[in-house]
Amino acid sequence: MKYYYTTFIFLICFVNLGLAQSKHRGAMSYGYSKAMGDFGSKSPDNPSAGYANGGVFALLSYSHTVYKNFGIIGLIQTQSISTDYQNLADEVSRQVPKGNGDIRNGLWRSSGYFLGVSHSYGISSKWHLESRVALGINDDFFSPGFIAVDLYGPPDYPSWIIQQSATQKNRTFALMLGIDFNYEVEENISLIINIDYFNAKPEFNDVETLTNLERTENDFRQSVKTINCGIGIAVKF
Repeated sequence: MKYYYTTFIFLICFVNLGLAQSKHRGAMSYGYSKAMGDFGSKSPDNPSAGYANGGVFALLSYSHTVYKNFGIIGLIQTQSISTDYQNLADEVSRQVPKGNGDIRNGLWRSSGYFLGVSHSYGISSKWHLESRVALGINDDFFSPGFIAVDLYGPPDYPSWIIQQSATQKNRTFALMLGIDFNYEVEENISLIINIDYFNAKPEFNDVETLTNLERTENDFRQSVKTINCGIGIAVKF
């Protein structure tokens, strides 16, 4: 993954040299990720439910204005999303009429890089709005593993279940739509509030599930949609 990030940064720097007369802007932000759609569903009747709650994200961006207020932009984003412990426990209890157990599980995690176009619009002397559309590749996607222990059910039902965390089969294409609200505190320094929509659908293969009775493997594809809201800083140079 480091190789791809290095290549990505090299390409951005190469474009920078070719557009020496353009305006450059670097920004970083950190904030809250909210799961949407099937990804955020906790319904046991939804086979595509991701049982995802909220989490955190970090975003780095680097852009050039190439024509009037239009530019190109490169971004690197990481996310870590928690899962809903209680609804997972309820799902296990639903499958085991006499079930009663403790659920411990992990996180949905992803990282990727994007390239797209941006447009900046001045609202006032201090405020301006930047919108962007970017396509990218998520190089790493991890599904959460979970452990269910101390289960009490029929004799043919396991007393414990372990589902291993899994890594996506292939790199996943992803879409990002976003806006930045910029407030200029100095001539080339701005505080930013950013809102981004993220959409990807990674595929996981040979996900291993272990119990005291058997070992199984299965494949699945998960729709991952989040709304990310953060704060940060931007610098023009």
